[in-house]
Amino acid sequence: MLRRFRPDDAELLVALHGDPEVMHFIDTGRPVPRSQVLERTLPDFLEEPGPHPGAPLAAPARPVAPVVSPRTLPMPQSWPESAPHAV
Repeated sequence: MLRRFRPDDAELLVALHGDPEVMHFIDTGRPVPRSQVLERTLPDFLEEPGPHPGAPLAAPARPVAPVVSPRTLPMPQSWPESAPHAV
């Protein structure tokens, strides 16, 4: 479940923006200094008016519910051989 950013997300946001492997794909491709994340990025995220296309949203560190997909479910033995199988 996605949610709006909160002030207590600061350290996680600093870690994310400071990770070169993550930032390689975002903005300039370079890590963002801690001071910039705390003084500009997080305040900008907190000021967003609400959910809308393009709004920055946070994902909880842990899933709030188990994720079930066809890949995680066992296939019944009665399924024909031509049926897709979990990988």
